[in-house]
Amino acid sequence: MKILVAPDKFKECLSAPEAARLLADAALAAFPGAEVSLLPMADGGDGFAELLVGVCGGDWEELPVTGPAGEARTGRVGWVDARDIPPAAVAMLDIRAYGRVAILDAASVCGLDLVPRESRDPRRATSRGVGELIARATERGASAVVVGLGGVATNDLGLGALEKLGLELSHPVRGLLRRSFPEDWSKDVRLGGHLWPNVPDVRLAGDVTNPVLGPSGATYAYGEQKGLAPDFLIETERLAGVMAKKLCDFCERPRTLMGEPGSGAAGGLAFGLRCALDARRVPGAALAGAWLDLENRIREADLVVTGEGRFDLSSFSGKAPGLVLELAAKHGKPAVVVAGRVDAAAAEALAKRAGRARAFAASTDGRSPEGAREEAAAGFALAMEAARDELAGR
Repeated sequence: MKILVAPDKFKECLSAPEAARLLADAALAAFPGAEVSLLPMADGGDGFAELLVGVCGGDWEELPVTGPAGEARTGRVGWVDARDIPPAAVAMLDIRAYGRVAILDAASVCGLDLVPRESRDPRRATSRGVGELIARATERGASAVVVGLGGVATNDLGLGALEKLGLELSHPVRGLLRRSFPEDWSKDVRLGGHLWPNVPDVRLAGDVTNPVLGPSGATYAYGEQKGLAPDFLIETERLAGVMAKKLCDFCERPRTLMGEPGSGAAGGLAFGLRCALDARRVPGAALAGAWLDLENRIREADLVVTGEGRFDLSSFSGKAPGLVLELAAKHGKPAVVVAGRVDAAAAEALAKRAGRARAFAASTDGRSPEGAREEAAAGFALAMEAARDELAGR
């Protein structure tokens, strides 16, 4: 029996490779003698760059960058030869297959996990580190830059990143704002400077389809998760709208960009890079799937196992486990999704979408990292035993 284990990360608990190893152990215990292969997944968030660079045998460059709170950190840019990228992924990215491609995770330099829980506040967080990594890729002659979106602490519309790439924010009284944060914004802030003209093609990989503004926009959908106090929601949204319009006007871009699906990804970083650099969005899970030859790996398996921290209806909207389950159903493979929590509506939808797929809960929420790993191992073992029994009963 061939089992493919292809989970995403369990947020703030297990990385995708860690989850894959624990799920593989559980699968081997439930199916002794099975041939288990691991294929950690990502859809643009934490670990996305590491996954893609590793598959291509690329290398890493470390450099000093600015962290989400303005502190000094070490960031990494991954480098791969374009000729080593699978043709399907090159086609999806719509880049030329030559030169060196730079790959980076936004979360690695402005991620929510980099900020202590008690200090989280997107009004005091910057995406400048992302701009510094893009600047380095530009200086080294990258033929293209792929940015994994997701898991960030910021809600600055990417203005922090653009400050490193030539954008200047100024106030008629306070003068030039250096390394500004959203708490520095006001209707009187002006945009100026000269954006770098030689930035290579930028591609933004992620699963978020929210616009930058509005009830489902970056602020209202994700602000409180990032530590924004409810009392600041209205004012933060208002100022984000003011600055988004100013950026469109400064870059001579239509304001309709604010309503584009996905513009709200990574606290509006997608919007800022799209507006200023003409960056293009690609579905992160689908890109990872093409890069990893996911469909063929599923075609060769007898059982497919995936997982994530929470399995809910959003899992079917561009997330890695949803793609794994979709392809398993396409090829008539039985599939198991193991999650820290399983939403009842999602489990019901899964049964309707893919009759040979089932979801099992292995709670990992609310624990210390050490405790979460121990609980995950036990929960994964129980889930795989239940999957084995259910498969045997069909």
